Amino acid sequence: MTTPDYEQLQLPLDDQRSTGPYEVSISAGALHEEELLRKHTATTPEDALNFIEALRDTYAGRESVVWQSEEPNPEGTMYGLAPKGVVYVLRVTPPLDL
Repeated sequence: MTTPDYEQLQLPLDDQRSTGPYEVSISAGALHEEELLRKHTATTPEDALNFIEALRDTYAGRESVVWQSEEPNPEGTMYGLAPKGVVYVLRVTPPLDL
């Protein structure tokens, strides 16, 4: 009796990483009433990070925004607060896998 040859079946991995393009935007205003200030489109995660860093640093210097963190949360959002209670929201869509 011969041993049958078994073929190893492989299932594709469900890759949950996001792919571009990425939309990076910054909004400001009263909480939940922010208005869009700028929006950029990035084709790679590295380009999206560069936009995020540039916007974060620009508004920290220009408008004295104090950011909650150095990078967006897992949902792709980063919040900041400027004098007089102005809320800034920096968002990347789809979220980056940091």
